[in-house]
Amino acid sequence: MKTCSKCGIRKDFSEFHRSSQTKDGFNYWCKSCRLEYKRVCRRSYDVPMLLNGVPTDDGWLVKCTNCGEFKDFDGFAKDRNKKFGYHSWCKACQKERKSRNPERSSIRNRKRNFGISENGYLILLESQGSRCAICGVHVDNLKKSLAVDHSHETGNIRGLLCTKCNVGLGYFQDSQALIMAAAEYLEEFDE
Repeated sequence: MKTCSKCGIRKDFSEFHRSSQTKDGFNYWCKSCRLEYKRVCRRSYDVPMLLNGVPTDDGWLVKCTNCGEFKDFDGFAKDRNKKFGYHSWCKACQKERKSRNPERSSIRNRKRNFGISENGYLILLESQGSRCAICGVHVDNLKKSLAVDHSHETGNIRGLLCTKCNVGLGYFQDSQALIMAAAEYLEEFDE
């Protein structure tokens, strides 16, 4: 005999599916609770079966793994890299974490996307005099840190740019011919 952790009823082992992940070799929930859980999941098409989710009449409540509060999906940020498509921390916890260390995500993103460490970034920043490599605006006059500019063909880092210059290069598709054509166009109307 085993007690279902969902409904709390003590049932025979034949009422539980087998599981290699539990000590006794049987699921925590009985077959009927598991069936009801799956039925509710199928009814709400886009909501995945979450182990920490709780079905309600209005939909699902999901438990934040940081604060432990149950919230609906609007309280969680979408994240395509996660198994269920949502971040495991609620938006409030994520916001609080970012406010404690706003540079943390930038450091992590630079390392992941460009392979540049924080020390490498600081060395590059110092070599440019803490200024954008194109327009020369100083870091102290910007709301965001300088972006890592890289070649989309080779992946090599070219320098650090302010957001406006980095986006501008992106719009010109890193093409010298387009940039020169734009410069010539501006010269025609220069007074």
